[in-house]
Amino acid sequence: PSPRNTSSPLTPPVRPVVVAGPVATVLVSPNPGAAKVGQTLVMAAVGKNLNSQTFPTTFTWSSLDPAIATVNASTGVVTGVAVGTTTIRATSANNIVGTATVNVTLSVGNVTVSAGGPNPVGFQTQVFAGGTDGLGNAITSQTQVTWTSSDATIMSVTSTGVVTAKAVGSARITATSKSDGTFGSTTITVTAPSADATARTGHNTDLGVPTDADPRDDFIITRRQYTLSYNPNRAGPNWVSWNLDATHKGSAARCNCFTADPAVAALGFPAYDTNDWINGGVYSRGHMSPSADWNISDADNAPTYYLSNMLPQNQTLNGGAWGDLENYLRTLAVGNTEIYIISGPIYTKNRTAPGVDGLGFLNSATQPNKIAVPDSIWKIAIVVPSANDVAQIGSPSDVQVIAANFPNNATGAGSYTPYLTTIEAIQRSTGYNFLSRIPESVQCKLEVRSCVP
Repeated sequence: PSPRNTSSPLTPPVRPVVVAGPVATVLVSPNPGAAKVGQTLVMAAVGKNLNSQTFPTTFTWSSLDPAIATVNASTGVVTGVAVGTTTIRATSANNIVGTATVNVTLSVGNVTVSAGGPNPVGFQTQVFAGGTDGLGNAITSQTQVTWTSSDATIMSVTSTGVVTAKAVGSARITATSKSDGTFGSTTITVTAPSADATARTGHNTDLGVPTDADPRDDFIITRRQYTLSYNPNRAGPNWVSWNLDATHKGSAARCNCFTADPAVAALGFPAYDTNDWINGGVYSRGHMSPSADWNISDADNAPTYYLSNMLPQNQTLNGGAWGDLENYLRTLAVGNTEIYIISGPIYTKNRTAPGVDGLGFLNSATQPNKIAVPDSIWKIAIVVPSANDVAQIGSPSDVQVIAANFPNNATGAGSYTPYLTTIEAIQRSTGYNFLSRIPESVQCKLEVRSCVP
């Protein structure tokens, strides 16, 4: 073995460095810290002695304002609660306190908002929230967000996302996730609608006001565009009557402003809004007096979107045979031709079970058993090519009669012609008399019933 070199100096032994306590200061990081509402931030703390040496210890964590941010007492994990600033404290085992400021802000940009517009003053639109919150959870329900308007004097918004236009201008509608404060918004413009003075009006009930044996559920609402009988027991019309001619047709855009009818509220009944119609997409808000029958101006188009003018209508029927008849009648409304139209529902007694009329109720999540669903929907049109007043009709040959009754289900695709029927058949099913202003001798033949010679 190699001998030891006796001339080499001895290596002193390594002795451990002992840090003397106790903790004199506590440093907390990050300082300042930043957190999002609903999200977390991990804090750290270090204890130092009088010589600024790190001295091991345990910490107890606390927040001066838990309404802004909470903190786990043992781990130091901070959770943002609301927008604002708070102080997070770390207390050592010998009660030395260190602090850090934490600023809590909103998450931004994951929630989406879709809406119609522009909206005319006095009318409504439904806004919908989608996307995800800051944690990646899908926004699938209106109840997952809080709705606000940047200017409630221009437009207000309900907790279910129904916007009401109040005054001309623009405002932002914001949906804020209740889980973490993530938000999204959209701007909606409110316009002042104007009517067209050239439209022929005042002829909605020229066929006569329909009547039945029990007027207690007939509440008449009269507008420039149509006249209807509202049934509060079914939250919809018994019938809607209007006149169509060339002066009603134009190029105004569809309003898409489905609105709770203020006239229904004025009668003392619940005026259901479009959120009350949400039903999973089986039934659409089916116009009786169509939007396209009154597109001469935006002021004439908007009232066709009052929900009192709607029935729950199977979407296939609405876009199929029902729409086919609407389009056909508009092709006839040219020149001097006048068309007098009535439409409405049939609720067959005990249709699906004892005590269930029609197809029951819409069973909206917000208004179950309120809005009745008819099992069929009918339309009567008297086409007068000569532009005579209905009372001047002297012969069945003076007019064209179109009467159709459509089952309110998915079979109603394609043409309207398979659903043609007679006025008398519709009168028997509804109990209403429709052509009271037409002389009886002519009325009988138009309705296709047994006539006195």
